[in-house]
Amino acid sequence: MDITEAILKVANNYGHLHGYILTEEGALDAAKSKFWGNLAASIKHKRETGKSLVIPYVKYILPMFEDNEEVEKHGVPKVEIDMHFGNPRLSIRTNKFDFCCLTFNRDTSRFTESQAWGDRGIELALSIKMQIENNLKQGLDEHISQKRTE
Repeated sequence: MDITEAILKVANNYGHLHGYILTEEGALDAAKSKFWGNLAASIKHKRETGKSLVIPYVKYILPMFEDNEEVEKHGVPKVEIDMHFGNPRLSIRTNKFDFCCLTFNRDTSRFTESQAWGDRGIELALSIKMQIENNLKQGLDEHISQKRTE
């Protein structure tokens, strides 16, 4: 399991567990990004590998009334995977408007940065980071186990 699969698994699990509705899924191509950092990462990746820089994408939302003051201030609660300088990033905004986003290096799978706010944002970020890292470890353990049986 690579880092994008580990993040996708957490995003899907969180979305389903907390009643979010899947609104979009597919793939993000860094070459089609509006953010210059993703475009630069795409060019570098293409030069080095000959391949396009693409990661899986999902977006879940928690429907709320648009005239809600908190929604206007903080945005609609959501779970979304996007890209930051070509690296996968998972953002979560809860129904209580706590927020976290975590970015992982696409090549090394290492955690690189996080942002959090709200009363439980830091706690949420730590929990999500641990889930992603557990998915990576589980995937590695399965890979090692499979190699031993071959």
